[in-house]
Amino acid sequence: MPKPIMYLASPYTHMDKEIQHMRYLAVRDTAAQLMRDGEFVFSPIVHCHPMAVSCDLKGDIDFWRDYDFAMIEALPRFGILKLPGWLQSEGIEEEKAHALSLGRVVESVVPVGTYADLLEVKAEFDSYSN
Repeated sequence: MPKPIMYLASPYTHMDKEIQHMRYLAVRDTAAQLMRDGEFVFSPIVHCHPMAVSCDLKGDIDFWRDYDFAMIEALPRFGILKLPGWLQSEGIEEEKAHALSLGRVVESVVPVGTYADLLEVKAEFDSYSN
C-alpha cells in the first residue's frame, strides 16, 4: 500500500524577489530531506516555481487557489513549513482553512538547509532594524 502523500504549504510570495526565491529553495531543500527520510511530499511551490518563473505565470494566491485546493483535496495529509513569514501568509491561511474543512490534521514541518537558515537570519535582522 502506498504511503499517504503530504501537501506541503509554505510561504512564497514576497515583494523582495530574492526572499521569494530563497523561500522556494528552502522548501525545495526541506521537501528533498523529507523524501530522503521516506516521506512522500508534494509542494506546490517546488512543483510550480520553475514554471512560474520561466513561463511568466502570476505568483499570487488568486491565480493558484483552484489548483492548490484541488491538490489539497487529492492528498490525504497537510503540512505547513514553518519558514519566516508563515504566520502572515494569506495563502497558507486559505490552504489551511480548506484542509481543515476537509477534516485534515495540520502537521507542523520544521525547515532544514542553508536557505531556511538564511531566511531565519534575515527575518531576525529585519526585526531589529525596524
